[in-house]
Amino acid sequence: MTDVKAGTLRYWESQIPQLQPMRTEGGTRRYTDDDIVLIRKIKHLAEVSKLTMEGICQQLANRSKTTDRDIKIINHLERIREELEGIRLEMNSVGALSEEEKIID
Repeated sequence: MTDVKAGTLRYWESQIPQLQPMRTEGGTRRYTDDDIVLIRKIKHLAEVSKLTMEGICQQLANRSKTTDRDIKIINHLERIREELEGIRLEMNSVGALSEEEKIID
């Protein structure tokens, strides 16, 4: 869902107090929708804003409205991209696109 590796999530959990997913009796982590939103915020701050772990913690503590807006925009764009990819695949499967029009990622 977030395209973040398990080891990275565990590291973030050790560094970021706000990221504490629930655990089953067996110790398996269970992420809520709020956890997923937080993980996407952290990913955005790390990858796009290029913040250090300290900077990420400060941003999360301040609950930056700009970051929240950026995350909403990114999530919306990701959904649009997924929809467009589905349309492209569907058009490819029915032969609606020429070879030049087919997009290869």
